[in-house]
Amino acid sequence: MIKLQHSKADLSEIHITNLYQVPIKTFEEYWTGSLEDYKTYCKNYRLDYNWNVDNLDQLHSIISDCFSGFERAINKNIGQFQFLLRSAMKPRNLPPLDTNDYMKLEIDLSMESEEQKQEIIQKFLNLTTRSFVDFRRIEDDKLIIIYNRRGIVPEEDRIAIVKAKPVITLKDNFKVSKDNNFIVSGILKDIAIPNTEFVYTYNTGSDEKDLKANSNEILEIAKFRNQKFQEQKQESFKQIEISEIAKNEIKKENQQNRQSLPLDSTDNELLKEGTTIIKMMDSIDTTLSDYEAKELEKIRLRLTNAREMAFAIYQELCLKIRDGMGILEAFNILKQKYREEHAVNMASVYLGKDLQEVELKEREIRNLSEKIEDFQEALRLKDIEISKREDSLYNLRSTITNKENELRLLKEESEKIIDDLQAQTKIAIHDLQQVHKEEKEEFEESLLQSDELIARQEMEINSLKDQVEQNKNSFKALESKLDNISSENRDLFAENKQIKSDLSKEKENSKKQEEMLEHIKLLNENLVVQNKGLYNENALLNKSLGELKELLEDLKSKNKELQENVDNLQKDYKELTNGIFQEIKAELNKNSKLGDEAVTRQSKVKEMLKENKQRRQ
Repeated sequence: MIKLQHSKADLSEIHITNLYQVPIKTFEEYWTGSLEDYKTYCKNYRLDYNWNVDNLDQLHSIISDCFSGFERAINKNIGQFQFLLRSAMKPRNLPPLDTNDYMKLEIDLSMESEEQKQEIIQKFLNLTTRSFVDFRRIEDDKLIIIYNRRGIVPEEDRIAIVKAKPVITLKDNFKVSKDNNFIVSGILKDIAIPNTEFVYTYNTGSDEKDLKANSNEILEIAKFRNQKFQEQKQESFKQIEISEIAKNEIKKENQQNRQSLPLDSTDNELLKEGTTIIKMMDSIDTTLSDYEAKELEKIRLRLTNAREMAFAIYQELCLKIRDGMGILEAFNILKQKYREEHAVNMASVYLGKDLQEVELKEREIRNLSEKIEDFQEALRLKDIEISKREDSLYNLRSTITNKENELRLLKEESEKIIDDLQAQTKIAIHDLQQVHKEEKEEFEESLLQSDELIARQEMEINSLKDQVEQNKNSFKALESKLDNISSENRDLFAENKQIKSDLSKEKENSKKQEEMLEHIKLLNENLVVQNKGLYNENALLNKSLGELKELLEDLKSKNKELQENVDNLQKDYKELTNGIFQEIKAELNKNSKLGDEAVTRQSKVKEMLKENKQRRQ
């Protein structure tokens, strides 16, 4: 299975070094003679262009010249090209190539065998596409060809030079080439090998679909189409042969007509055009068809030759008329000179066109003269209007000049006022800054004084509180004393009354002191509000202190756990030393003969254990 990808080519993907096919190679497919004859034909008509270019613009320029050259050459002498090619070589079919018409075809051979790959690659490199220009390259198992949609393709009864559709067409089973991509179908038929399959995958909405074509079917269609193409070539051979016979007969007739003709021989000459040598063949229809084709070719050649001569005869006719000769006399002389009725008639067409143009020019001159008179009258009126407007403009210029002077003076005054305002603004800003600075200093000083006042008032509040308490205690003591005195001695009533008056005074003083205390409390609350920021900072510090305390507690708990671990280690160490002592004692009991030495060793072990304990501590 061979997968295909087809898309619009990016100009950055086109490299001149990959240029493979040019128009001279495309037209070669329609040459029925040998390659040497084709090269000679191209050389004679200067069609052997140099295709060494640097960029796409240069290539398109040479291709346009190539199109024009082939068109002129085929219309002048079709040579051994297929006869149908002449009708296709029209300027409307061969416009300059467009850079937006390049398409890219990728052929993936990764799923084919190595032998099949090599065979297809060889065909790919040697094929002649239907496009006028293409670029080819090979990347791993991919064959990449970038082609222009303008191309040439044989149809049933003609050779078509059209632009292929920007879609993909897998088979050559179509009749109208311009509605299909005949270039892609031509490439696939040329690289197809038996028992393979071409697959093109495309998206329709959210679904993927495959367009498939079997190579055997492609080859069968190509075989049938090639037979038709060969039949066209055979027909072209026949047409070329008839054209050569017609040329030779015209040459013979021209040689026979070299002598001067009488003035009334025009009709005889026209009738003589119909005479020709008829060679009988097996089929009368074929003979008549060949005779008709030969006579039509002779007439076409005569008309072609007459068209080339007509303008020269027309120029000579104009020259004779300018010299004072009559038109009819000039025509008769030129007929006798050139002995070519068609050419003289075509020259008369040029002259008739000149006469028509003279009448048209005279009519145009009359119309233009009338327009000139109208324009002159309109111009006169416009001059009057312009004079009036010039006067108005002069007055306007004077007014504008006065206004400009007034504006200039106003501008100067405005600039002066603005400068004064700027200076005053600077002074005012400086004064405001100075006042602000002084007020700031005073505020800071008053703030310090308020702090000192708060401290003093707090001290006074405390002292007043103590005094109020003392007064309350004194009041209570006086009341109790008064009760005792009144109960004990009624006689002391006057003294008691005096004491009550003193007591009422004390109450009034106490009340005044309490009101003063309330006023001080209000002042203190205002000061507390002002210093709230300090309390907030103190709260933050307390919070940080709490966090530090929690961290300290955590460290203490960890230190406690560490101490427990150390105690456990010391406990294990004591158990270990006791075990060692027990073993040493057992060993001493077994070796009583070595008691002194054992005692010495025991003392050394104790010293060693003691040193280890000190080190651990």
